[in-house]
Amino acid sequence: MQLTLIHGVHRSGTSLLTQGLRALGAEAGEFADTYDRDNPQGYAELPAVRHFNDRLFAHLGASWDNWGFRAGLVDWDATDLAPWRKEAAALLQAAFVGPGPFVLKDPRCATLTPFWDRVVPEAGFALRRILILRDPAEVAESQRQRVLRRPSEFPVIAEAEPMAALWAVTMHEFLQAVSDDQTLVVGHARLLAAPGETLAIAATFAGLVPDPAEVARFAAAGVKPEL
Repeated sequence: MQLTLIHGVHRSGTSLLTQGLRALGAEAGEFADTYDRDNPQGYAELPAVRHFNDRLFAHLGASWDNWGFRAGLVDWDATDLAPWRKEAAALLQAAFVGPGPFVLKDPRCATLTPFWDRVVPEAGFALRRILILRDPAEVAESQRQRVLRRPSEFPVIAEAEPMAALWAVTMHEFLQAVSDDQTLVVGHARLLAAPGETLAIAATFAGLVPDPAEVARFAAAGVKPEL
């Protein structure tokens, strides 16, 4: 069974890409999505994984928006993290049942790549990753617009500089952690400029056989450049 993790910094288009893969038949687990002004089409995040990641960050003395956190300095094979790996593996096994292929999206996973790269195979899945890469200036601007809509909710990354720092640290930690050839890099700009072609490539990498009609339908209706 293949499980593809959709990686990227917050506000990079991970939701868009995941929604596209779901529209083409990828299974992302059963959950009630959240729809708001930031992501009117939903976040496509499995709440159980998001909550788990927040708990794990707290255990490590960090948080998802802490751009000072260095995953590469953590001993992920330490004994005290064994129960966390066991819990995460059980979470995946409960969420993803059947032949797949499956996709999992939570931007927190990018920073925690060393952890999830261990857990996914331990849970019995073949691991692949798709990294969506967006210009950090655009990421910072998207976050700035988000802060304007919800001014009290993002004190750590309310300004462009810390958001850019979070982008840089996340990319560094992700690239440092990955040591195989099971990652596809998708440009956010490319996804907007050629959504059908880009989505079809990502879908094939994720183990899907994309239906051209469904690809065209999502490309026409699902891509929102303003976000």
